[in-house]
Formats: sequence, structure tokens, C-alpha cells
Amino acid sequence: MAEHARSDTTKPLPSDSLPVSENGIANPNTQDQGLIPRDLPDIQSKKPPVKVPLTRVGLGGIKKRVPLTHNGDKHEFELTLNTFVDLPDTNRGIHMSRNLEVLNSIINDLTRIESLSLPSFALKLAKELVKIQNSATRGFVELETNVYYDQFSPSTNKKVQTHTHVILRAEARLNGQDSPTYILSATTQVEGMTVCPCSLAMTRAYVLETMENAGISSDKARILLDEIPLSAHNQRSLGEVTITLQGDEGIASMMPQFEEIAHIIEKSMSSPIYELLKRPDEHVLVVKAHLDPVFVEDVVRRMLKGIYDTFKEKLPAETKIFVRQRNYESIHPYDAIAEETVSLETLQSYFAD
Repeated sequence: MAEHARSDTTKPLPSDSLPVSENGIANPNTQDQGLIPRDLPDIQSKKPPVKVPLTRVGLGGIKKRVPLTHNGDKHEFELTLNTFVDLPDTNRGIHMSRNLEVLNSIINDLTRIESLSLPSFALKLAKELVKIQNSATRGFVELETNVYYDQFSPSTNKKVQTHTHVILRAEARLNGQDSPTYILSATTQVEGMTVCPCSLAMTRAYVLETMENAGISSDKARILLDEIPLSAHNQRSLGEVTITLQGDEGIASMMPQFEEIAHIIEKSMSSPIYELLKRPDEHVLVVKAHLDPVFVEDVVRRMLKGIYDTFKEKLPAETKIFVRQRNYESIHPYDAIAEETVSLETLQSYFAD
């Protein structure tokens, strides 16, 4: 394909003729100052054609690499962000660029000051969003990333890197006050393996009858079946826990570590899954998983018990907990799902001695 013709007036200026910014980098944008009118209309602040307030307006799918602190160490996280504020019925729109302006300002500050944690970063961004949009009373942030940690294979103890998918949602509410009230939710998602108890029970009944027909006593057959793993259909599964806290900025430090939640999810299933499995590892995994069959409902109840046992002394009673398990069925063209939303206080009424 022929190269497009270009007149001399569209040729880029040589770098040594470009205006230079404070950091010494050539800045071609300064050449465009003459194109900006002296009086820019503020259409966003005008009355809307239809007077309806909107809960959330903003930008979605922003991708950034952000230096943050995690478990006492600094890491660079690849984040996908959504940033929103509310909009009253007196304004036609928000100033979208201000959302990005605030985000980039905070990221730039992180290179000069002590790094923030993921929860603290989300709360700070939500607060700054609501401050910079003059008409807003609430700022919202949603971010997604992966948190990596070490995993060891069940028999050979080989170390591999695994991850949990994390979703953070932060809201800053002004409510006519100088200091916002915050709501912070952290979702931890982990994949694992479940074995169907119903399928296993049917296999057990079949094998027991077969052994008895072969002349093995019923008592001896049952003893053997308690030790021998039997066949059953199994599923790759996704466990999810969301912890929601409300209060001041201190709730960021109260949020549990994602890896801690991930381990609770893994232990609630028949078995974790592993990236690297040698033959001894695969054997141990399959045997252990088939000795611990669980329904999707069992996993949700196990997760709730694990969360209560781990955090009953660490989180406020009003903490909201959402738990969800999805089993990707291997013999059906659909998935099995169970979930529950409950407070830590309600869990205490279930599990307290």
C-alpha cells in the first residue's frame, strides 16, 4: 500500500525545537495553545434536558500499573479500574477528565511517598473523586487485579506460583460532612475441585453389592470401602467470598488478607487444584479429594464456618459476608450454584458454643 502523502506543514517538529517541560521532556502540546478559545463553555454544569438524578456516572476499563504495599512489601499491581460519582438533576454531566486527573495524581504521588495498600488506595481514590467533582456527594471505585502467592504440591512439595482474583469496591459518602463515611468490599475468588457425594454413594452401593456377591462379608466390605477411594464425577469449581466493612479510613487496615481468605475457600472444597502435579502429587490429590466429597451447599457452609472461626475476634459484628460457590458440572450442561449473605453477628448465632 502506498504511503499517504503529507504536506510540509504536517511534518512533526524536530525534538530540539519542541517546548521542554520541567522534567526535560519535549512537550509538543504547548504548540496547540493558540487553538484553545479564551472562553470554553462548561456544558456539563448546565441543566439537563431531562431532570433525573443519576447514581453512578464515570469511566470504566481504565488499566494502570500501580506500586502498592502488600504484606509489608512493595509490589506493582496491574489494575483494571472503574471510577464513578453521583450526579444531581441540576447538572447535565460530570467532568470525566477529572476522574483520570485524580487517579494519575494519586499514582504519581505513590512514587514519592510511602506506598498504600490495595484497600487504602481504593478508599483514597473514592474520596478524591467526590472532592474533585463539585456536584458529587458520593465517589465509587471498582478495581480488579490478581494477588499472587506460593503453593506447594501435595506430595513432592514443589513450590509454584498461584493467584487469587481480587475485586475491590470502595464508596466515599460526604453526607454534608467534612470527613466521608466509607464502605469497602473485598471479593476473593479461588478455583478448586469438588467431588459429588451422590455419585460416590451410588458407586459405593454398587461396589458393596459386588463384593458381597463375590463372597466377602458385609462387615469386611464396609471396612475396605472406608479406606478405598471410589469413582465419582467431579467438578472444577469457583469459590468466592466478599467481606464488606463500613466506617472511617481505618477499615482499610481491618480488611483480611486475600491469601487468608483464599486458603479458607480452598479448604472448603474437596481439594485445591495445582498448576504443577507430578505423578505422586496427582495420586494423593485424587485420593484425598474422593475421600472428602462435598455438595455445592456443603462448600458454602464450610466457607461460612471457616470465616467465623478465623475472624470472629478480628472483625466487627456488623461485618457483611457474602459467600458463593459455583461448580462447573462435568456431566450436565449447566452449573450448580449456592450462595449466602449474612452478618458476622448472625454467624455467631449459628456457630457460637
